[in-house]
Amino acid sequence: MKELKMFKHILLYSVIFVFLLFILTPLIEMVFTSFQSMDSVFSIPHPLLPEFHISTYTKEMWEQVPLLPRYFLNSLIISFAVTIISICLASPAGYSISRFKFPGRHLLLLITLSINMFSPVILLVPLYKTMAAFRILNTYWSMILPGAAFTLPFCIWMLAGYFKNIPKDLEEASFIDGCSRAQTLIRIVLPLSAPGLVTAAIYSFIVSWSQQFIFALAFATDKEVMPITRGIYEYFGRNINQWNTIMSSSVIAIVPVIFLFIFLQRYLIQGLTAGATKMQMLKKMKNMRVAIAQIEAKPGNKEHNIDKISKYSQKASKKGARLIIFPELSVAGYPNDFSRKALKILSELVPGPSTDLLLQIAKKHSIDIIAGLAEKEGNKIFDTSLFVRENNVEKYRKTHVHWTEPFSPGNKLEINDTIPGGLGILICFDASFSEPARILTLQGAKTIAVPSAVPESFGKPAQMRMIARALDNQIYLLYSNLCGKGFAGDSMVVGPRGEIIVRAGKSESLLICDLDFAFLASWRKEEKIFPGRRPELYGKLTDVR
Repeated sequence: MKELKMFKHILLYSVIFVFLLFILTPLIEMVFTSFQSMDSVFSIPHPLLPEFHISTYTKEMWEQVPLLPRYFLNSLIISFAVTIISICLASPAGYSISRFKFPGRHLLLLITLSINMFSPVILLVPLYKTMAAFRILNTYWSMILPGAAFTLPFCIWMLAGYFKNIPKDLEEASFIDGCSRAQTLIRIVLPLSAPGLVTAAIYSFIVSWSQQFIFALAFATDKEVMPITRGIYEYFGRNINQWNTIMSSSVIAIVPVIFLFIFLQRYLIQGLTAGATKMQMLKKMKNMRVAIAQIEAKPGNKEHNIDKISKYSQKASKKGARLIIFPELSVAGYPNDFSRKALKILSELVPGPSTDLLLQIAKKHSIDIIAGLAEKEGNKIFDTSLFVRENNVEKYRKTHVHWTEPFSPGNKLEINDTIPGGLGILICFDASFSEPARILTLQGAKTIAVPSAVPESFGKPAQMRMIARALDNQIYLLYSNLCGKGFAGDSMVVGPRGEIIVRAGKSESLLICDLDFAFLASWRKEEKIFPGRRPELYGKLTDVR
């Protein structure tokens, strides 16, 4: 069995070797000839390993083809122009075909692609008449425009397929943020399609470089605009052919294409396969499993609290959660004596010892963590929630401080876009106000985490507020509350329609929930509240005190 398998491998590689040898022999002969003297070129028998003369590159080539640098520059100008035009036209064309439903769009794409079935030679006569009518013969445009016409179809087809794989809810989120269709294409779609754009650009450049000769032969007789292939042919037509010089010039002519292929082939391969890969990735991004830990945190016992955070993080990670939210002040514990003196004892610097431990936990269990502590900065103490990833810590400071709390208020409302759909954080009393949640939503948040320490006496109104914030903004709201003596518990996940997806009781619990961002997008599309907003009427929200 092993011998048969070995024989198949040997046979396969032998066939590949023979095929490559057949393909590469002319190129190898061209390179060898470019280093030989004329005597060696015509010697019989032809030496297998001839002498190499570098003078063909350093002297003879430049003497025999003095305009070679000009020809080379012309080729670069033509190919770069074709590439730029192809990408600039193919991007909106491919986007239109992939996004807008109009009669005959599939037929239009098929007809566009069918242009590549015909050789440019067939169209030389009508193209010549067109160029003559526009009086652009013997100009760069006489080679740029036909070149772009023959590279555009494949670029449109490739980019249309690439754009089609990008979820529409990403664009709808940008529309909610106030972006136009053009801004969405430039800011959202094109950056996500970078591998496809690079592939289309490489394809356009290589094809344009190879097709320059046929267009230049028909449309360009002025040496000032001839590309390098046409320029070498001009020299080739003389009575005496210096084959070594012709071959050395030809080597120079193919250097850009070889350079692109050798150094950019991985980008070319990535671009051709990234559409399917990115589609799978974006499909995964449509859903995210999260966990909410409802715990009883002991005031001042950080070691105990962090140990509990580690255990719950491990449980959540084993159940497939990518993010776990702990209640307000889950690291420090919520003090019974809520005085500035008590808070000062509990407070710590960020980064600090607790931050380091949370980083270790996040890395160990491969899960993102939101946990709260009292942060000390100078003479100020902030109620802070840390967003901890394996190698990074971000912090949100409570912006709306309850009148019974001696915290200093934070002054930033920001989202984290590394989480699918965008994540915003509010802390407890922040959610009593509608404005912060709306601002985070307008910034792009589809999920808002609300670590809290709601007392038992206010449990029911707090739940109603969480439902209202989720419903008003069409978001997922992750409410993690402390439990135990004096606290309400009742942590929950609220969906974009205000529905309670999962809810805890009064004791310690771990809630697991899958957030469906595709459903969220479809609900926003069905219940279109954001397009109906009238911000010009809302100025009094900040004018009136």
